[in-house]
Formats: sequence, structure tokens, C-alpha cells
Amino acid sequence: MAPFPALRRIEVIELGTSVAVAGAGRILRQLGLTVYHPQQDELDPAIATYYQRGKLSFSDRVETEHDRRTIVLTDAASSASTLPAELTDDVVVRVTPLGEAAIDVQPADEIAVAALAGLAHLTPRDIPFIDERSQPPLAMPGRLVSNYAAIATAVAALAAVYSEVERRVDVDVSMLEVILPTLRREIAYYAYDGSVASRFMRVWRLAPWGVKPSRDGYFFVQVVEEHHWRGLVELMGSPEWALDPDLLDPIIRFERRAEVDAKVAEWFATQTNEDLVKMTTERNLPFAAVNHPRDLIRMPQIVHRGFVDRSTGDVDLSLPFHVRRAAA
Repeated sequence: MAPFPALRRIEVIELGTSVAVAGAGRILRQLGLTVYHPQQDELDPAIATYYQRGKLSFSDRVETEHDRRTIVLTDAASSASTLPAELTDDVVVRVTPLGEAAIDVQPADEIAVAALAGLAHLTPRDIPFIDERSQPPLAMPGRLVSNYAAIATAVAALAAVYSEVERRVDVDVSMLEVILPTLRREIAYYAYDGSVASRFMRVWRLAPWGVKPSRDGYFFVQVVEEHHWRGLVELMGSPEWALDPDLLDPIIRFERRAEVDAKVAEWFATQTNEDLVKMTTERNLPFAAVNHPRDLIRMPQIVHRGFVDRSTGDVDLSLPFHVRRAAA
């Protein structure tokens, strides 16, 4: 059921075949809009299973009802000039790597956008036990840039629909502009300190910190405040080495991080993730299990809020929020 009944009067047509367009269409479909996508889909089949579930083939589209609005999602590889005549007074959202102004010099994929934004220069970062200078720049995990662009495209499309502009509304979404706000810390770092962040710097000077092997998986640890350290020491049974009063000072702990991390890792290797989750939660420690997808869909809070949708017989993910009143 659509959380916003008014959205049922809006249809979406995907002319583009990029992940950003498909992702925006997925969000709008989950909000209750009818979404049509191209019959010849250029997405990888595994990706299409996630992004195109619940959408209709463009060949199944019937003539638009008089009072129905249409949103057209397109990208750099598609031309808005090919729009059917009856769609010229509706909303067209075009998402491209650098925006319309640079349409003739668009990079080939989102890896180039990540590099232009500076994200590649920051990835990976803070990988324990690896010589930092041996770390080459890496692409973002998954399709992070495209998924950020998808969210912006979906929001821009709905804003345009409700803008009450009589003529056709054209919206220009730049993937580069969308991803730049994720660098808020690095931009502030340059603005206030004049330094350029990179994957070779450790922004958070914390110890212990990082992913530690457990008895049956991996567990993430970060000690920020003094009560985090005291709680961890208690958790480990208050071993003599951890009772050194100097280790209450985070600066000293960081200076002795090789020793501290090794001792902590040794203890974590003896514990199961299930026990660790219980014990760290009881002590309000900001630690977390590194979950396998099969573990994630069984997590109590995920199950309780219905984030995993099995209504179609397959495993799907619902929207990350619930809307209980249309007036919202």
C-alpha cells in the first residue's frame, strides 16, 4: 500500500539504464508510484533483480490518464528529446556524472566521479596491520556514488511534481555535486587546517580501534570515551595489563596502540559474536558485529520493523523509514 495515496496518480518512466536511474525508480516504486523501465535492460541481471523488482515493462504501459502526472528519469546515455509528445508538459529528471553543463565531457562511470570528488584519494583508510603506503586508491564499495545520486534524483523528481509549475519541469542532477557533501569532514579539515585529507592519514586517533577476529567471525571495536575503555576492561575480566592507570589517557593509549590492539584482539578471538553483542550492549559500548547478509536479515530489530520484505516470495529490502500518515 502506498504511504502517500496522492502518489498513485503519478507514473514514472525510466528512459535511462544507469544504476542511478534504476535506483531512483526503485525508491519511487516503493513509495507507491507505477514505474516503467526499458524492455532492453543494460543492467547486470543480478543488479536488475534488486533494482527492477515491482516495476513494469515499458511495453506494458497504457495511454496516460488525463489527470495523471508523469516523471521521466533519464541519464547521459539517453536523450530527453526522444520523449513522447504527450510527456512534454511533465517532469524530466536527468542524472549525469557532471551535470548538463558538462554533458559533452562526461566520464565513463562512477569510478571517475569518485576520483574527481576525491573519494578515491581517501579509500581505503585506517586498515590495521597493512603498510599504509602499499594501499592504492580503491573504488567505493558497491555502487555508492550511483545510489547517492538515486536518492537525490527521486527527491528532486517529487519536489518538481509538487512545485505547481504549469509547464514542463527539467531537473539537472549532477552525481559529482551529490557525492561532495559526503566529504564534509575532509572539506572542513582543509578549510580550518589547510591540510588535504588522504587515505594515508588516521583521522581518529583511537586505540583500541578496528575490526578484530572473533571466535566465529569479526567484531568492530572503537574506544572513544573513558567509560568505553573502562567498560572494555571490565568486559575482558580486568586483566592486569589493562589496569595500568596510564591507559586511561587516550593519547597514551594511542601511542601504545600496537600493544593495546594486540592484547584486545587476543581476547576477542576467544569470544563468539553472539556473546560479544550481548555483553557490549549491556555496557553501552559502541562496538558491533560484522554481519554476514544471512545474519543481518535475522537481526531482531531488522525483523521487528519489517525492513526485510518477503511479500513477493523473494527477499527484498523495504524503505528505511515508515510513513504512517499521508498528511506527513
